Amino acid sequence: MGDSSTSWIDIYDNKELPRLPVPELRDTIDQYLEILTPLLSQEELENTRRVVEDFYVKDGPELHNLLVKLQVQAKTSWLEGEKRTIMGDSSTSWIDIYDNKELPRLPVPELRDTIDQYLEILTPLLSQEELENTRRVVEDFYVKDGPELHNLLVKLQVQAKTSWLEGFWDSAYLEIRYPLPINVNPCFVFQDDPSPVRNDQVIRAAALTASSLWFIDNLRNGRLDFDRERTNNLCMFQYTKLFGSTRIPYRGRDKLLTFHESKHITILARNHFYSFVVFDEDGGPLSQEELELCYDFILKDVENNPDPDLQNYPISLLTTLPRDRWAKVYNKLMDFEINQVSFDKLASSLFVVCLDDSAPSGLESTSKVMLHSDGTNRWFDKSIQLIVCQNGKSGINMEHTGIDGHTSLRFATDIFNYSIRRRCDSPSPYRNRIENLQDSDKPFVERLNWELSVDLKKEIEKATLKYTQLVQTTDTKVLHFTAFGKRFIVRNKISPDALVQVAFQLAYYGAYNEIGSTYESAMTKSFFHGRTETMRSVTEEMMDFLRLCSDSSSTAKEQKSSLKKAAKAHIKRLKRAKQGMGIDRHLFGLYSLSLHQQQKFGGYQIPEIFLDPAYAKMKHDILSTSNCGGYALSLFGFGPVVPNGFGIGYIIKDSCMHFNVTSFNRVQTARLVNLLELSLLEIAQLLVNGTPIRLRRAKL
Repeated sequence: MGDSSTSWIDIYDNKELPRLPVPELRDTIDQYLEILTPLLSQEELENTRRVVEDFYVKDGPELHNLLVKLQVQAKTSWLEGEKRTIMGDSSTSWIDIYDNKELPRLPVPELRDTIDQYLEILTPLLSQEELENTRRVVEDFYVKDGPELHNLLVKLQVQAKTSWLEGFWDSAYLEIRYPLPINVNPCFVFQDDPSPVRNDQVIRAAALTASSLWFIDNLRNGRLDFDRERTNNLCMFQYTKLFGSTRIPYRGRDKLLTFHESKHITILARNHFYSFVVFDEDGGPLSQEELELCYDFILKDVENNPDPDLQNYPISLLTTLPRDRWAKVYNKLMDFEINQVSFDKLASSLFVVCLDDSAPSGLESTSKVMLHSDGTNRWFDKSIQLIVCQNGKSGINMEHTGIDGHTSLRFATDIFNYSIRRRCDSPSPYRNRIENLQDSDKPFVERLNWELSVDLKKEIEKATLKYTQLVQTTDTKVLHFTAFGKRFIVRNKISPDALVQVAFQLAYYGAYNEIGSTYESAMTKSFFHGRTETMRSVTEEMMDFLRLCSDSSSTAKEQKSSLKKAAKAHIKRLKRAKQGMGIDRHLFGLYSLSLHQQQKFGGYQIPEIFLDPAYAKMKHDILSTSNCGGYALSLFGFGPVVPNGFGIGYIIKDSCMHFNVTSFNRVQTARLVNLLELSLLEIAQLLVNGTPIRLRRAKL
């Protein structure tokens, strides 16, 4: 880097020049219509005139006034940077270590393979008539629009610096307009610390924070072991987005900013915000003992010096809003300089620590706290929120844009292990040390202050009401299944994941007399900048097994043979997905390119395959499932992805299994969980005692 002197630069910084003006809105509207007149038919022009005049009366004036305001506030030009666009730092020294450029690029499957798999996946979901119609649509696509879009995707694969999917995938997340909690952000629930005294809130928070700083220190100094699958390295790029990342609300499309050299964290306690530096000038992290002092100071400060506005109007609830609404309120929040300073500190922090007043007693209540809570004392736009309750119950809430479950699981597992290893060396309880502190030894903790206008307070009240309604309609049920686990399933020579997926289908079919499209997340980190692919769990072999279970004349031998065939088919399809040969991402890429073509060429029509009800039916994931966890976690959970669906996060341990099931219908959640437990027990009886499953609730 060159030196930072700017003396000669000032010579050419023509500050005497006028600022770029903001044209009058009416002038722009009139010119816009004038420019469009030669390009549109009379009918198109009349329709556009109606749209434009509607904009001039409704949204236009507010946006125009914001632009005029920005013109006054901007140091240079209103055009040069969007309002409050915080720039992440550009240092990449340690990042290059984890940019596995030697890994293969995500492949583009052959179009014919994707078409054939697509029809295979749809066969169990459609009636014969629907399937025949879809077959016609699909073959038409294969002959007409498909080859051109596929060739564009292959060309993109060659030109892309990372992955042909990455840009489309980033857009898929950043253009989500519904609220992040429940809909996007998953959660992880830690096991309790084995030592009861260390489940004190301050001690647990400090232990997990110290462990997180250890992890970050290893990451930044190139000491973090690469993820591996068998003998192969996996892509590590997501770890560069794990810390210092924040999603910033913008209308239409958010931005994800990452501050790679951040050295501070943000703490939320009773809706108050605090910050302190956790790495010293030499790069060394604070010790657990120093962190304990900081957290104790924060809890005492918020108890003794509460801010009435923050108590009554929790700012964090704004991050629960639909994204376009949050973007609008965000601009109002940034009208105050003090808010800009506090937000900058929050956005650029490594992660957020939430010191909660709640003390959940069971897994179910703990899951609700970690997944959504009541929206207070959270910042759902932050990539990592480390949540610690009064009784030491702890977990992580993760913003999904830049990172997937596998990456967060590694982080969660490593910091849990490190925090447990350190407990043997723990000093005396922090409260004994705090009593002897001199004023000069007290920790430097900064409170982040906010100014709330009457208008902002009203927005927070509206957000509170809206989020309360969302939480009240979201149901969570937990099944801690202890009859058997991984060891038992492996002894019976079946894939544990495949058996669980069979149980899901058995339970859902028993409840609803039908099957639904099922999503299982498959990791593709064996590729450069790989993310995930969809594994479609409903195979023809799975259907055969369900038919036998519905047939009262079927034998245990037939069912057992069919079960193993279904498990093998599941693993075969899962393996293809992990090899980048699934169909969902390929079809998504083709669809995204068709949208680009439509924007580029006025008369371009979206291919019928993407408008066919069958495509929507496949993507309507009634069962959205993900296997993510290990011994460090009690639960992994997320919300349903469709109104009539279920979100099922599961962890398969050696001798037990954990299921976190969510839906928007309390009765249906309990029903599915009960049938899931019954299905697992019935499968075990089939394998151990040769007792055939008698699914008399429905027939295929």
